[in-house]
Amino acid sequence: MPSEIYKYRINSSICGKKVVKMEGINRVLVPIDGNPHSLKALNIASIIARAHKAELALLLVTYFAPDTDDLNAEDTWLGDTPLIKSMKRYSQSVFDDAKQHIDSDIQVATYHVNGQPKEEILRFIASHNVDLVAMGCQHVSFVEHVIHGSIGRHVLEKATCPVIIVK
Repeated sequence: MPSEIYKYRINSSICGKKVVKMEGINRVLVPIDGNPHSLKALNIASIIARAHKAELALLLVTYFAPDTDDLNAEDTWLGDTPLIKSMKRYSQSVFDDAKQHIDSDIQVATYHVNGQPKEEILRFIASHNVDLVAMGCQHVSFVEHVIHGSIGRHVLEKATCPVIIVK
């Protein structure tokens, strides 16, 4: 996006601290997965969304689609892990937990998609007119970074809107 779309000004009404406020923010995206880093990003995004009266879009990306759930099975032989248990139940629990961190005066929309997180986040940004992304960044080992890369870094480099990385 052209940089002239965003105008900056100082606003001291947020948490009693001076912050730079961008005008024209209507939708703030927070990719969530339930880890503490994404919840920290959610807290910051909530402050920004309230200041701009913007929608807070929560995006959960899983590798398995909810329609692959076996609705008759309560458990599997692999146990109750986020990748194995019902994706519908898992996504609902992640969204419910996230909503506990958001004040009721903030408009929230939830989205659950399946695929590769770094690609799905970028696709969502492009298709949903996202003005700002706030996302958590957890430390990955050197081997994980070489094999999978960093989701945060990929989004930061490829996104068409400003990105805040929270660690």
